[in-house]
Amino acid sequence: MKNAGYAAMVESVDDCMGRILDTLDRLGIRDRTAIVFTSDNGGLVNVTDNKPARAGKGSACEGGVRVHFYEDGCDELYDLVKDPGDTTDLAAKEPARAAELKSTLDVWLTAVGAQFPTPNPNADPARDQPVSRRR
Repeated sequence: MKNAGYAAMVESVDDCMGRILDTLDRLGIRDRTAIVFTSDNGGLVNVTDNKPARAGKGSACEGGVRVHFYEDGCDELYDLVKDPGDTTDLAAKEPARAAELKSTLDVWLTAVGAQFPTPNPNADPARDQPVSRRR
């Protein structure tokens, strides 16, 4: 890991999980306790390694999110068994399959009333940089 602060946070989470497990053991209830640990997707780019997933926190790919936003209108198609890192886009080689899957997704998104991101008219790219990029 390239960032001592980030590494310390990860270590702290690991230590705290260990304390929780130790307490459950001490109380004799670990074997009948469900532990659910969740996290957002991907690590910080340039700090962690998300391979084989591409990109990381803050990107449309978020280090492994498999349903990408329709932000640029481009279709992408990947064989996740052979290419878990999404490195070879098959949409041009298999346009019929890409179109079929896009159509299926569009029908589902309409059926569930999915909302899409809209541009923020008050956004200022110079002002709205992620904290990690500010110096």
